[in-house]
Parts: sequence; structure tokens; C-alpha cells
Amino acid sequence: MRIATLLAFAVTLSAVAAPVPKALKKPSDAELLEGWWEYVTMDDGRGPTECRDKDLIRDGVLYHSGTLRNKEPGHTIRLDPTQTPKRLDVEVPLDRVLLGIYQIDGDTFTYCFANPGQPRPTEFKGSGRTVYCCVLKRAKSEPKDK
Repeated sequence: MRIATLLAFAVTLSAVAAPVPKALKKPSDAELLEGWWEYVTMDDGRGPTECRDKDLIRDGVLYHSGTLRNKEPGHTIRLDPTQTPKRLDVEVPLDRVLLGIYQIDGDTFTYCFANPGQPRPTEFKGSGRTVYCCVLKRAKSEPKDK
């Protein structure tokens, strides 16, 4: 009888549901943008052209590969993923702000920005040298010339 009771108790314990794991936290856009990015194309309204530059985004600051070599400060980025399309503002020298939009699709980061003083773009295409649209891919490794 004791063996039967112990077996029944063991079966009951094994039937209890395992604890449910906590939901996985989806990374924020700021976290997704961290790291090195290689430009694929830039479009100023004349159509996409190849571009070979690299950028580093770290702690909400954008560093162009040339600025890193020259030890220049980076540009603060502000993201607003609650808007459609998502918004990106980049602070540049002389207290100016480039207004832009962005999207992240896996390892592809696309953003468009307007010249200072121009309205924020509403679509992902360049226009008449006042709006620039850039497509970047996540770099497979850090550049050696940083």
C-alpha cells in the first residue's frame, strides 16, 4: 500500500506543470542599432549610388568612420519608434538637427533625413538634394581603420 501511495504521489508531482518561463524581452530599436553599419547606397534624388562608408552607433551616438579617425565627437541620435514612419533626429554641429525617418529590417537599416531647416521626410526616397535616403547593412566585423 505504501508503495502504491508513493507511486501515486510521484505521478502527481510529475504531472504538475513546469514553471512558465518569463517572456523574452524584445530588443528596443536603440539596442538593435548598436554596432557597426556599412553603407550600401545613398540617394539624394538622382537615384541610389554606391557608398563605402561605415558608421558606428553606440549608446545613442552616431560616429562616422572619418570622425573616429579624427577623434571628433559623434552626433546624438533621438529615436521615436511610436510614429509611423518611425522618426529619427540627429544633432549635428552648430546646434542643428537633421529630421528623419527610419526602419530596421533584420540586418538592414534604412533612414532618410532632410537638410537642416527642411521638413521631415515622409517616405523612403531622396529628393532634390534636400532629402537623403541611406541603406546600411550590419557590418560583419569592426573596420580595422577605426
